Amino acid sequence: ARDAASVLALCDKHLEAARGHLERVRAQDGAPAGKLTFASTVGAIDDALFEIDQAQSYPTLLALVHPELSVREAGQKCEPAATALVTGLWLDDAVARVVRAYARSTEAAGEKLSPDKQKLVAEVLRELRRNGLELGPRERDRLRELSGQLTQAGQDFMANLGADRSTLVVDKKALDGLDADYVARHPPDAAGKVRISTDAPGVYPFFTYAKDRKAARELYV
Repeated sequence: ARDAASVLALCDKHLEAARGHLERVRAQDGAPAGKLTFASTVGAIDDALFEIDQAQSYPTLLALVHPELSVREAGQKCEPAATALVTGLWLDDAVARVVRAYARSTEAAGEKLSPDKQKLVAEVLRELRRNGLELGPRERDRLRELSGQLTQAGQDFMANLGADRSTLVVDKKALDGLDADYVARHPPDAAGKVRISTDAPGVYPFFTYAKDRKAARELYV
């Protein structure tokens, strides 16, 4: 993704794929229990969640680190859409009915599932309960609203961190352990002091490689 349009296209591609998986699950609502399979129910939900993760992970990274504002803004637009889709998934009555029907059918038929698949079935049933499916319509609407607010608050927090350009002033010796390129990019001033920025190219190498762990801790906190 090299520009804003390609970031949005990447996000939309994966979210559309996720919607397709979920629509195939919904289409089985009311189907005979014997027609339901792991792949068409819980497996399809897992596939949808994977696509949602793919939709937001890279754009979220770009929203924090890309040098162009338009790309950062495009990356920020994906997370709310992905969050809304996840929230809607766990509040979807049709999806829940299909999953519960499949869980009952496998128990009744004695179908042998691998331990991993058994665990995933149990986790999906648990997430349906824990994420508000049993709430009333008004409470569900409120949950969607709060989920959106939390997503926005998280984005604002990360954007503020990304925009911060604070510095830590250290002695030149504090660069011991850093590679030559990093040292060359941080020349000392007339007093022999070096400024370490809190932006990603400045802070992460210092956290990782600086032998002066006290200085690294001061930059971290």
